[in-house]
Amino acid sequence: MTDQRTKDKLNELQCRLVAHRMISAYMLSAISTLAQDPQQFLDSMRSHLTETVEQLPVSLQWREHFTDEVLATIRQAETWTGKD
Repeated sequence: MTDQRTKDKLNELQCRLVAHRMISAYMLSAISTLAQDPQQFLDSMRSHLTETVEQLPVSLQWREHFTDEVLATIRQAETWTGKD
């Protein structure tokens, strides 16, 4: 790949990641409204996903990226009210 093609592909992948995070956060927010305590539901999901990161068969660096992505997605889910 040329440098420009590499940059274009990275931009495409970044856009896909942002879209995936937004959709995931929106779905988590919607699902959490069905729970008796929406915040407890999101806290439980955050806890479970960050605790299981050590089981991923990837390097430590990628585990940190995974954790960061999980936390950012759940933070985004917490900001949506369902009225948007």
